[in-house]
Amino acid sequence: MAENSSIVLASISAEKADDGYTLKIKLVNTGKRTMHAYASARRIQYDSATKTLNIDLNDDHVDDGGILSRHLKEPKILVIEGNTEGQITLKLANTLNRIKAANETTTGDYEIEVINPSEAEHIKVTIAYSDVPFYYNPKLNNVTQLKAWATMHVSKVFDVNNNKIR
Repeated sequence: MAENSSIVLASISAEKADDGYTLKIKLVNTGKRTMHAYASARRIQYDSATKTLNIDLNDDHVDDGGILSRHLKEPKILVIEGNTEGQITLKLANTLNRIKAANETTTGDYEIEVINPSEAEHIKVTIAYSDVPFYYNPKLNNVTQLKAWATMHVSKVFDVNNNKIR
């Protein structure tokens, strides 16, 4: 990490609409250098035991050699100048569908799991960022490049019922 470079996740707000939910994530660049943060959700998971919706704005979970890595599109990037703030807006549908892996099912076949974000009591957001712009090199694996580029992370948990971030 470069000297005097840091992004702080200052606030998260959730708004309910007829067609789903809107999350507004406020980031503050406390350093002097311009920072470049993921601005698109790359993975959403729901943990029913803890009622936590995990939203990853990073590609740490993607296998470099997996089938997804060859077809992964570049994320939207939010540029935040030094000593300023920026906002990421994410829209979530009322229900999300996830294809379960064969080893997660009782039949061994693929099944669809329906996730309802409104059941979440906590929302955990993890955002990857860098102090240099991302430049895609078509000769290299995109996931490997993104992981090497976004080496810094910020993560916070938002308590939905109390409207508080921790």
